[in-house]
Amino acid sequence: DFTIKVDERFNEPDYIIKHWAAEATALTPDANGVYSISNANQLAWLAEQVNAGNTFSGKTINLTNDIDLHNMPSTPIGLGELSTPFSGTLDGAKATRSGDCYTIRNLYVAPTKGEYTAAGLFGRLHGCVKNLVIDGAYVEHTTSGNADGATTNGIAVVAGSTYNSNIETAVENVTVKNATVKGNRYVAGIIGVVYSQLGLDKVTNSGNVTSLGNYVAGVIGLIDDSDLIVSEMLSSGAITSSGTDGYVAGLIGRTNNNITVKTSISNLGAVVSEGSNVGGMFGYIKQGFTAQAAVTISNTGNVRSEGDNVGGIVGNIEGEFTL
Repeated sequence: DFTIKVDERFNEPDYIIKHWAAEATALTPDANGVYSISNANQLAWLAEQVNAGNTFSGKTINLTNDIDLHNMPSTPIGLGELSTPFSGTLDGAKATRSGDCYTIRNLYVAPTKGEYTAAGLFGRLHGCVKNLVIDGAYVEHTTSGNADGATTNGIAVVAGSTYNSNIETAVENVTVKNATVKGNRYVAGIIGVVYSQLGLDKVTNSGNVTSLGNYVAGVIGLIDDSDLIVSEMLSSGAITSSGTDGYVAGLIGRTNNNITVKTSISNLGAVVSEGSNVGGMFGYIKQGFTAQAAVTISNTGNVRSEGDNVGGIVGNIEGEFTL
């Protein structure tokens, strides 16, 4: 005797059109050149187009519905060094009330190709993502390639890597929750690697991040050769790394330039590492940290490391820390 049980997801009448595994559905922009995405087929088309060479530079893509991907394997939008990046704007704002966002649920990203590839909803992001909730994502990847290709090796939920975005606020009003992120280097809840001027505003991560390597954090793993301007940033997920070099933190693993905070930054999650340069908020700041007037800086997460340079706020800083 045997029993066949049908997964409850297949009882949904529109199951097929909700999944990336289904055939991509082409989009046509409106009279203003704006694209609208309401289901997974259309989201798959966006990935297909970007990975084939269309950057969507100067274009806006609006979400018009919540999208559940049901943990079906997803292809990052902009895979990495050998593909084009997404250079447009993805906006998940609801028209009903200011601040409300559409949600992408159960994103599952686990690329099979390793060298110079990035993993996340976006692999390479050169544009802007705003007004979006990503709930229940699972991102896992092992990258390879030398340091010159580091900027295309990031692993995170929103974007593996951002490069040459040169946008004042590239990630705005974005929340990642109930996520699991695993990788070997440049691993984070929001962005794995940043290699350009970057602005963040109202960014929240509650996902757990685990890495076998270094540059690991709740928001950004590594900021290389660029300044960061933050308005609001919060992480509450657990951060764990077994890498011996370290650069592990609740918010940002390492930044090689300056950080400016305009309003508030907080970390609530535990940080555990076997390496050095480990902090509740920042692992390593090479240049300087500046907080503008009336800024709130808070860490309530436990920090534990087997290495050197460990702190509740920052593990190691070479420049000035100005409050």
